[in-house]
Amino acid sequence: MAEAAEPPTITLPAMQITALKKRHYQLNVITDKRALAIQLRALLADVFAYFIVEYERQSRDDSKQWLQSLLSQMNTPENIEEGLPALLRFSGFSHGHLCRIMKQELGVTPTQYITNLRLQYAANLLATTDYDILSISVQLGFSSLSHFITIFKKKFGMPPSKYRAAHNSTW
Repeated sequence: MAEAAEPPTITLPAMQITALKKRHYQLNVITDKRALAIQLRALLADVFAYFIVEYERQSRDDSKQWLQSLLSQMNTPENIEEGLPALLRFSGFSHGHLCRIMKQELGVTPTQYITNLRLQYAANLLATTDYDILSISVQLGFSSLSHFITIFKKKFGMPPSKYRAAHNSTW
């Protein structure tokens, strides 16, 4: 038998706890049943409002931590080269769901993120190795050398050969 899921919990800031306690204590001095019912409903509405707002905030924070952890897993040469399949495997989500999360949190799709990561890695390889540009392009999974040069130039403002010349002091 599967365990029942725990209900969601939140931690309220001290100021909100104090405000709720004050309203709760005020219920003890109300003698009119109708006024008591109204004040009790108002207190419950505040509790629910605090819960909803704080639960959403904490859920967003958890989502951001999860996403940062996922993206840090991608920062290895093997995962950069594998690209989108690695990102999807680590996330455990479908492409569509991961796309929605990344667009909402980062403003880019998984494919755009991977392309940017690969271009950054390519720039690092150009500056620190003597691998030829075609080898770097193929290693990083770009469909063609001309496509690689075009998007590299768009990102860095110069073709890979000029980037290497400008950033590699040993050549």
